[in-house]
Amino acid sequence: NNDYIVDYFIYLSYLAMFIAFVSVLYFVIKNLFSNKNELKSALISAGLFAAVVLVAFILADGTEVKLKESVISPMYSKVISTGLNTFYILAFISVAVLAWTGISKFKK
Repeated sequence: NNDYIVDYFIYLSYLAMFIAFVSVLYFVIKNLFSNKNELKSALISAGLFAAVVLVAFILADGTEVKLKESVISPMYSKVISTGLNTFYILAFISVAVLAWTGISKFKK
């Protein structure tokens, strides 16, 4: 049986992915801290994204959902609703920015 070969390559791919992830993370952090303007821009973007997620969490519905064989808890339902609301808010923002860019180019 060749299952051990498949397991070996799976663990090898996990190792390669971990090494790639750590190296990318290292160089991103290194470059962010070497350039203060990029760090400020990244922190502002992260803060705005956190604000969108917070608004989505506040607007999320946390009702218990009963399925055929199980029940989705109110907190899990709120997390799912937060993800959907975050997507809707970001999609609306992106469409609005695209429309605003198109309209401003059309005016010129």
